[in-house]
Amino acid sequence: VNLSFVTANTGSQELALAGAIQILQDDSVVGIVGPAISDFAPAAAMYASLFRTPIISPGSTSTGLINKDQYPYFLRSIGSGEAYAIRYFVASQGWRNVAIIASRDTYGTGSFNAFQRAQTAHDIN
Repeated sequence: VNLSFVTANTGSQELALAGAIQILQDDSVVGIVGPAISDFAPAAAMYASLFRTPIISPGSTSTGLINKDQYPYFLRSIGSGEAYAIRYFVASQGWRNVAIIASRDTYGTGSFNAFQRAQTAHDIN
């Protein structure tokens, strides 16, 4: 087995995609590690899927990346269950009305949407 370490700047969605394009020009690549966060992962994950190349993100937690039809080769090493854990905590406290403040990035909107879906089943407004 011959392993190579190749780096690419993935500090934005555009740079993550450019890095995936650069890395996948090499036919010997069998997988990609990164990008590290949810905001930068979607474009790179979709591009890697075109080459049927697995891409694993060490820190992407967005529930939007769960869709295996859209991201069939995307994997992660961290879960996306924070919204469900919060919902369980809210329900355990007997709270029925809560306010959620979320960022407008992939992580924030994904977590917000997941919490909304989870809370509906437990009569939380």
